[in-house]
Amino acid sequence: MNPRRRVIRRNRLWTRPTAVIGLLFLLAATVVAIIGQLSTRQQLDIHSFFGDFYTNISTDLVSIAVTVLIIDTLNQRRADAERKRQRIREMRSPDNGIALAALNELRDEGWADDGSLRDAYLLAANLEGAFLREVDLSGAWLRDANLQRAYMRDANLANATLIGANLSGVRELTLAQLRQASALLGATLPDGSRYDGCLHLRGDEEIAQSRGYDLTQLEEMARFYGVPLRHYFDIGWMDSMGEAILSAGIYKEEDWLASYLTPNSSAQERIVPFTSLQRESDSTAPTTMPRGFIMLAFIAVGGVLIGWLLGQRFR
Repeated sequence: MNPRRRVIRRNRLWTRPTAVIGLLFLLAATVVAIIGQLSTRQQLDIHSFFGDFYTNISTDLVSIAVTVLIIDTLNQRRADAERKRQRIREMRSPDNGIALAALNELRDEGWADDGSLRDAYLLAANLEGAFLREVDLSGAWLRDANLQRAYMRDANLANATLIGANLSGVRELTLAQLRQASALLGATLPDGSRYDGCLHLRGDEEIAQSRGYDLTQLEEMARFYGVPLRHYFDIGWMDSMGEAILSAGIYKEEDWLASYLTPNSSAQERIVPFTSLQRESDSTAPTTMPRGFIMLAFIAVGGVLIGWLLGQRFR
């Protein structure tokens, strides 16, 4: 048999199951209408048949219109949901132009701040220069994302994963926003420095525990966050960090110092371990004369002086 004829036969109306069912219902409706006409009027009168038909057609048309509108609304919602999912997928494109175009469309549709991006999977998204003001990124997976020079005023980063993310040059990002994140391990901060664990984020601490790091020990903390041990011992660490943060205009003055305190601890409790560890462990720190040596020197000098005075008395 000719393949073309097979295709034509397959596309005929009676070869499609749905169409066959529709035709059967149409035939059944016609038979019921004729039987109803015969039972009420004892004869098939075309004029009365169509008269009865017209009295019911308006109700049927209204029902059909409502059904069509409902189906159309459902189809539109389904299409919008698929388009939204597609744009979120495009946001994690390595191409910055595609990612920003997808974000702009999401913003135009009102999907950027309505919760559609909550828990979004944005691994390695190239969002450099993105306008993320008031965007809800709570719970988003932004590992290795490029957020350089993004505008993030009032962006929601609650429980967001920012491991390895590049935040250098980010504008209007506050310390309060970063405190809400889940993890910042290996991230580059807005001032260009590497995140050192100062915020004690829950996600980072869970990763450290799973890898066997004890973050109460500064040596292990330095290895885990990939920063020099000297970084934690530097006497001017807090001041220099504070100046850098404030000069970049990204943190509030009253917030930055508190970030270096462990939860539920005072500044004195935090500083004492640092200074004691510095004396014990930091070989590069300036050395001072031990207290015991000074005491022995005083005793020796005093003994010599007393001996000289006794010698002069009994000479």
